[in-house]
Amino acid sequence: AAEAEREAFQRLLEATEITYLPTIPTETADVVRTAVGNFDDHVITIEKGSNHGIRPGMAVVTGAGLVGSVDRVDATTANVQLLSDSELVIGVRLVSTGEVGLGHTDADDPLTFVIDRGLDWPEDDDQSLLPEIGTVVVTAASSRYPAEIPLGRIKDVYLDPENDIAMIVEVELANDVRDLSYATVLLAEGVDQVPLVPTPSTS
Repeated sequence: AAEAEREAFQRLLEATEITYLPTIPTETADVVRTAVGNFDDHVITIEKGSNHGIRPGMAVVTGAGLVGSVDRVDATTANVQLLSDSELVIGVRLVSTGEVGLGHTDADDPLTFVIDRGLDWPEDDDQSLLPEIGTVVVTAASSRYPAEIPLGRIKDVYLDPENDIAMIVEVELANDVRDLSYATVLLAEGVDQVPLVPTPSTS
């Protein structure tokens, strides 16, 4: 029993110790239902909802980084679309180069995020300009979520086999969303769409 309590406490700490974006208010909740069956494989339910300030579209995280996005909300619960859903497209920034692209989780590997839009292979095939393996990838300022939420670390970079000027970056995700006991919602509204780059301001 003591060991189980320690494990539960450790999981709670992992969900609540948010060291990034310290100015954004948060709400931590128990995961009360995990997906059952193929239809809901990428959805979980948390025990808090609109009564706690949670709204659709808000980012859901742990201390390690992004988990997913709030989908449907009622007064006391909320459904979360998990990062493992390959249809969830996210704008990201490569910390080592500052480049911005769009990506999604690999449909066959829920622990791998693939950035396959918006990144160009270096001119003259200059390998020194490639993003460094092991460096962090975060949400971009142009994403639908607050910027600078970690996703994971780069594990591979290669030329797109279908487009010889495009680069594909694979990211090892920081969170295994298949095994969550707690999750934290960032109580901040995002934008509705995911452009590749921020829209220029007009006067």
